[in-house]
Amino acid sequence: MIHSLVKCLFLLPLLLPEARGVVIFSDVGRSVLAGSVRDNTSYDFNDDGVVDLSFSASFRTFRFIASGPATTSLLRERDSFSGGPFALLGGFSIGPDNLGNEFIFSSLANGQGLLSFAFEGEGTVTGGPFLGQTAYLGFSFESDEGLHYGYALVDGGVGTGGFIRATAWENEPGKTILAGAIPEPSSLLLSSLGVLFLILRRR
Repeated sequence: MIHSLVKCLFLLPLLLPEARGVVIFSDVGRSVLAGSVRDNTSYDFNDDGVVDLSFSASFRTFRFIASGPATTSLLRERDSFSGGPFALLGGFSIGPDNLGNEFIFSSLANGQGLLSFAFEGEGTVTGGPFLGQTAYLGFSFESDEGLHYGYALVDGGVGTGGFIRATAWENEPGKTILAGAIPEPSSLLLSSLGVLFLILRRR
């Protein structure tokens, strides 16, 4: 019974119109390090059985990249030839209202998922917007309801890997999300938690 109640709390944003427009946030960190058992990680944000976004690292290609289905896109500069998404600062607007001459959402089918690249040989070649820094990656993905916008906090680490510190997405299709945004407690959620607390206390 308790499990069902907890599950209902997570489903409230989908079941009740007044709970729409909720940021779904996770700060569960995941490492993506080449040569380890954690050289890839995937996310199915809306739990529909379809992977929306993946991250992988490779010693073979010396790359740390984002990948996913053609229906997932990454935010990048329109005139950038780096092959990678734009490294965003906190508070950057991710959604249809920030598109113009400077930024576009590029489908992962176009191969725009390079986060960092490093190769030690006769010389050192480094590149990728997330190499050696922590910044936000803006993305969009499609569900049956429409297009959702989100972000991942990416720690570029070294060229052949990094860490995904947090992810978040807006559960209302078409609604903009700010890089670094986390959910604000609503009266609906607080009330629901209060009811759950009372039930648990009685048991």
